[in-house]
Amino acid sequence: VAVTGVQTCALPIFTLRPPSQWKIIGTSVPRLDIELKCTGRAKYNVDFRMPGLLHAAVKRSPVRGSKVKSVDGSAVIGKPGIKSVENLGYGVAVVSTDPWTARNALKQVKVTWEANEYDNLTSDIIAKNYSDALANTPGKVATNEGDVEAAAKAPGAKVIETEYIVPFLHHMCMEPMGSTAFVHDGICEMWAPTNGASNLVNGIAFLLNVPPEKVVVHRSEFIGGSFGRRDRLDQDLEAVQLSQKLGAPVQVIQSREDDLASAYYRPFQKTKMRAVVDKDGNLAAWSHKVASQAIAHSGHDLSELAWAGVDMAKMEPYLKAGGSPFYTMPFDFFSVSNTPFGWPYAVPNVHVEVLEMEGPLKPTYWRSVGTSGNIFQIESMMDEMAIAANADPMAFRRKLIAEKHPRGVKVLDELAAMCGWPGIQKVGTGTGWGLGFMNGFGGYGAIAVQVQVQNKKVTIKRVCGVADQGVTVNKDQTEAQWQGGIVDGLATACLQQVTVSKGAVVQSNWGAYPTFTLRNVPPIEFKTVESGPGGMGGL
Repeated sequence: VAVTGVQTCALPIFTLRPPSQWKIIGTSVPRLDIELKCTGRAKYNVDFRMPGLLHAAVKRSPVRGSKVKSVDGSAVIGKPGIKSVENLGYGVAVVSTDPWTARNALKQVKVTWEANEYDNLTSDIIAKNYSDALANTPGKVATNEGDVEAAAKAPGAKVIETEYIVPFLHHMCMEPMGSTAFVHDGICEMWAPTNGASNLVNGIAFLLNVPPEKVVVHRSEFIGGSFGRRDRLDQDLEAVQLSQKLGAPVQVIQSREDDLASAYYRPFQKTKMRAVVDKDGNLAAWSHKVASQAIAHSGHDLSELAWAGVDMAKMEPYLKAGGSPFYTMPFDFFSVSNTPFGWPYAVPNVHVEVLEMEGPLKPTYWRSVGTSGNIFQIESMMDEMAIAANADPMAFRRKLIAEKHPRGVKVLDELAAMCGWPGIQKVGTGTGWGLGFMNGFGGYGAIAVQVQVQNKKVTIKRVCGVADQGVTVNKDQTEAQWQGGIVDGLATACLQQVTVSKGAVVQSNWGAYPTFTLRNVPPIEFKTVESGPGGMGGL
């Protein structure tokens, strides 16, 4: 709900009970919403209804940024239930008395689009552009400590150079993206499954040129998945614009195909890494240069307001004063999170550069934000360095965090005990273990995955994980969070990517963007290590 001021009050001083007296914290407590969700009685945005509500289906250009050239809605105008066919400039909407009629009528509307600079863009061209930038363009320096080049030239040093790619990824929330708006009597009411209410209030205020207190957000009781996607305002802006035009409450629901084609994604990223093991087997240096679209840069956050007609220059004061330090940093924080910029490993010589790339597919927060791509790259490279040092990957990492991260050491030790870590010895023909470790979001996490390769087919045999999130409040909820993260991680590593052809997203639904189903999910073992305080939001 829009907030117009801050109230303060005196609070009594409480003496917290010691952990020995806790009765609920640390146990498994059933969620209160389980019955509602299992019986279908939980109310989501798609279930919202109010008197006079109209429903809209919106088609945007398949090539991001193209404008509508012409619209022919003669095949549906005047048909039962159809209220309007609206040219929004960046897209076309059909408004009806029910969502099914709107969706089917939209398929009959003929739309042509203006030519666009991205009409012939492909994933191969994107990858080449990133490679060229890494090779030829200096980046913004995020960290520079010691002397990487001197370490590389030292007697007996081993230098490993690699280049990694992580693709665009979509959020694929189970509940379709949507929002409901009613502009009336000088105010705008929103019924939305948002996880960015502050941005929503201020974004709509800028769109309508009204004070923020004239925007009231009723957050949906239940949200069917988010992972960062529902921080964006695209469907909210559509609902507001249509409500303002038609003088009635309007609900916009995007189909899976619509959302995949014109959403906001985890950014495509390309990274060059160069690391050095000295003559004694120590990780002596690490150079890291990443090319990625900026997530936290003010030019991207709330960028959908630009195609809705808002002068983004007017947004700058709000974005820079929004309470987040990310907007004022000289480089994109998320592009380098958990790289040598903020990682737990003690390496004396490090250099990190960031290249901020542009393109038609716009980025946003995706589960664990920059960590999701960076940890994959860092930890893969860390294994290569352990091999170069002729060291066990678990022991190699443990040594690098031993001095300053005792919580991380305990996590690794517990993981080794859980999975019976076999070290670098063979554990069977075509069978091996992968290892990953990270800290961040107030916690530490490590995972070991056993895989088997036969006839070029990879089978995931077993997954073991340990996390230190501080105090575990609800064990069952923590385990569910971890399991969901593992399934998401496995799916994105093995199955999922968003690709581009002729400027448009190729994938349109689950058939081309599959996830792990029950028959694919391997046995997952998990435990927590208690300490405090902490968190597990991005582990």
